[in-house]
Amino acid sequence: CDRGTLLLGCSASCELAGLHRVNGVGMGDLDGKLSELTELQVAKALRARPGSKKQFVCGFTIHESWKLSQDGEPVDVLVVVRCLGREYRTELKTGRVQHCRFEESYIWNDLLVGETEFNAAFIDFELQSANTFTRNEVLGRGRILLRKVRQRPKHVCARKLLHLTARGKLSSTLSVTVFCYGEGNRPPIPSRSEYLGTEMEAELDDVVQEALSSSEFSQFYNLFVQVHAIDHLGGGTDRYNPFISVEFNSHYLEGPAGQDANSLEFDNAFRIPVTTPTSDDSIIIRVLDKFSFSEPEIILQGRLAFSLLRMHALQPKWFNFYGSCKEDPVDIQDQRIRGLHAEDNCYMGRLLISARVAKVKGRSGLQVPALVTGDKSYEEPPLKTDFFLLDVIQVSGCAGNEVYVELSIGHKAKTTKWTRRSKASDDDPKLPGRFTFKEDKGIVPQLAALLPVDEV
Repeated sequence: CDRGTLLLGCSASCELAGLHRVNGVGMGDLDGKLSELTELQVAKALRARPGSKKQFVCGFTIHESWKLSQDGEPVDVLVVVRCLGREYRTELKTGRVQHCRFEESYIWNDLLVGETEFNAAFIDFELQSANTFTRNEVLGRGRILLRKVRQRPKHVCARKLLHLTARGKLSSTLSVTVFCYGEGNRPPIPSRSEYLGTEMEAELDDVVQEALSSSEFSQFYNLFVQVHAIDHLGGGTDRYNPFISVEFNSHYLEGPAGQDANSLEFDNAFRIPVTTPTSDDSIIIRVLDKFSFSEPEIILQGRLAFSLLRMHALQPKWFNFYGSCKEDPVDIQDQRIRGLHAEDNCYMGRLLISARVAKVKGRSGLQVPALVTGDKSYEEPPLKTDFFLLDVIQVSGCAGNEVYVELSIGHKAKTTKWTRRSKASDDDPKLPGRFTFKEDKGIVPQLAALLPVDEV
């Protein structure tokens, strides 16, 4: 174990399933077997598999953009690119009206994420008009799913025309090239002429996929997702201006933001039209913190599988999120860069979520994406009280003069007493040592927690 070994005796009557959190952002996944839709065991599987984080490389070139000014007045433009918590800004181009050439490239070669987070990740392009004394105006946004880029021949999407949208309408156009590959993939060939043929085949596949989606074999649905409540966001210690976003099938919706809170209830549901077959199966649910003069920051993020919801509706259910503690002396990012497995060690809150899919007879039955009135008469899952007992015998491989062990279930926590470093260990507290809990020092007081019945 890279952070020490804990030898303990534990008695508990249930197991907790949670959502994974990577690089400070809560992550979850409901893909897979039907049981995972209700039990959400993905995070436990990730924790049990050392080295579950993989390294990916993503790069891009921003070529040019069109239709910059809507009123014919010159604007000063730049492009902001975001991907997995990283950000890049192009140079500012001044006095442009209809066309601007950028030809700027950048590469992120150290993206360390799990497969589940990568499959839900996008590279976002935001065209902005720069202002001197006020916040920049967004001329348009567009995004590309990294998983689709990686699956393409040579792992490249060359000179893709992104039709940007602003305030729900088409605005500008941006030409970009994006490449993305991971462990076991060959890096893309720099010369575009060498992969032009396979790139044209990939574009043809996209056209065929679109044709299939409009054929007589298509089926039509309206998807409804509702986050009924947020509880103890950020562990219940910090306060945010939180709002919910739901993204699926190229549709993106945001709910209203709360103010200075870490627990909230919501009345709105997210309605999204879906036509199958579709190449996307991941419904992305995010909780973000809204700021006045900067971009929202992702607090938690999870996924639902559309294919599973189409067969079985998800009744209101609590999902727990876990992540890395801000006060943790261990540098989690440094651990991952060195290829070590860093465990989640902090409760980040929970969401009460329900979702369903309604099939309609034809395309005319599809409804526009919108926030609609949600179900206000929902019932929370039945709860039961479980008692957790823990007796710590020894901690080894940990630096310091004194240590204690904490047992936490959700926002509740109990700890052992402090115990000093064993005399048999090296005298230098900076080196790993051994800590033996004698007599009653290793006994954690009984911890009682209310847990949903179906998570036991």
